[in-house]
Amino acid sequence: MSTNAARSPGPTVAISGMSVAGTLAPGLPVVRALRSEPEFAGRLVGFSYDPLDPPNYDGELLSHSFLFPFPMYGPERLLSRVTEVHARVPLTAIIPTLDSELANYIQIEPQLRALGIRMILPSAEAFNLRSKAELPGVAARTGLRVPRSLPAASLAEALRVSQEFSYPFVVKGNLHGATVVHSGAQLAPAVEEHASRWGFPVVLQEYVRGIEYDVAALGDQDGRLLGAVPMKKLQLDDRGKAWGAITVDDPELVAAARSVVHGLRWAGPIELELMRQEGTDEPYLIELNPRFPAWIHLAAAAGQNLPWSFLRLVLGERVEPLTRYKANVMQLRRCIDVTCSLGVYEQLVTRGEVEPGNLPPDLIEPYWVEPSAVPLPPPARRRRRASRGVGR
Repeated sequence: MSTNAARSPGPTVAISGMSVAGTLAPGLPVVRALRSEPEFAGRLVGFSYDPLDPPNYDGELLSHSFLFPFPMYGPERLLSRVTEVHARVPLTAIIPTLDSELANYIQIEPQLRALGIRMILPSAEAFNLRSKAELPGVAARTGLRVPRSLPAASLAEALRVSQEFSYPFVVKGNLHGATVVHSGAQLAPAVEEHASRWGFPVVLQEYVRGIEYDVAALGDQDGRLLGAVPMKKLQLDDRGKAWGAITVDDPELVAAARSVVHGLRWAGPIELELMRQEGTDEPYLIELNPRFPAWIHLAAAAGQNLPWSFLRLVLGERVEPLTRYKANVMQLRRCIDVTCSLGVYEQLVTRGEVEPGNLPPDLIEPYWVEPSAVPLPPPARRRRRASRGVGR
């Protein structure tokens, strides 16, 4: 290695999705996976939508944290904010980790490239095919089995479409969430709940009874599979998300990931959700998520650090496919408290940015309450009332 290369400070990489409330977003696990890689020597910057996201205040994880407008405000607001951040902290690359962001990033990627910010994103066509309503199109391109899935753009349409399914079936939100409905009385509340969170359309999907498996995978710009790790869920939170998991030796699921990456020419991270049908053990693809899953650190622990491979790919390095991983590696989540002074929180709220690893003393020191110079009056004495008819 040359002297100049040895002195290089490394890339500055922005990662979104810092939320841990309700359900864990993928940003923090991606940060942990990169931090666990001995070869990584760059800086990590957090893009956050909430000043209460705990990673914003952990200097061992992030060098900077920046608040961002929600994706609903569109690509123009996103581009404006990224440009502001880039002027403050020159960015080498951005890794978005949330479904709701990707459409905006796909639109502004040419402008970001002109700024010198590198990204690898799926094509708009491939991104649209990952929609829950487009599973039949995925089946046609990949040869995988998929359950019957029909979109509904209103409650009335959902009630009509439901006549084509037998109970139980699944109601899925436009971006997240799934509810198994067992009767007509449960249908309308499920549709309204998912539509209130993510809007229409919702998707009605045939229910496949069996055991769920997930696969974290990575593809390059040529539709080549660079890595894939399947796992089985051990624990679920109240939203059905994995809170504990174990990697499994399942070549058929790895082959399914290869079919998806090749068939869609998918560039970047993707997660497959599959059900092995009870009785037949046949895998059915029930959902595609266009980013790293929140359990991605398990893949790194099993020998495939897919976030690190992806970052190398984004930086223009040649990345060879990872073909091996360890089965029976288990992951269980835990909660860790992060503390900070109120002044640090105030800085993030008022300025929209904070450097958790380089804070000035006036933000680190707590607020001291000086004792009052005016003496407090003595406490009032209670009068004793004589009790009548009661002896002492």
